[in-house]
Amino acid sequence: MAEAGLDPQTQLHDCRHAVATMLLEQGVHPAVASPVLGHSSVAFTIDTYQHVVDLMTEQAASSLANASQPVFQTQNSPTQTVR
Repeated sequence: MAEAGLDPQTQLHDCRHAVATMLLEQGVHPAVASPVLGHSSVAFTIDTYQHVVDLMTEQAASSLANASQPVFQTQNSPTQTVR
């Protein structure tokens, strides 16, 4: 760990946890990250990294709101009356 410039107190598990968190934060699906991390199931990955999954859920909701905004603005804009 010292050769990598890490604090001597850093354990291999800390690095593994950091990698798992980064993968999920970058949008790697838990079903892909799970075998990379050697987890026995996707459910274990999701349960262990629920804090990251919660963040991903918030980001997905925000993305959906941003994507749907132009659609709703177009639908709710005043229409011209045809004579």
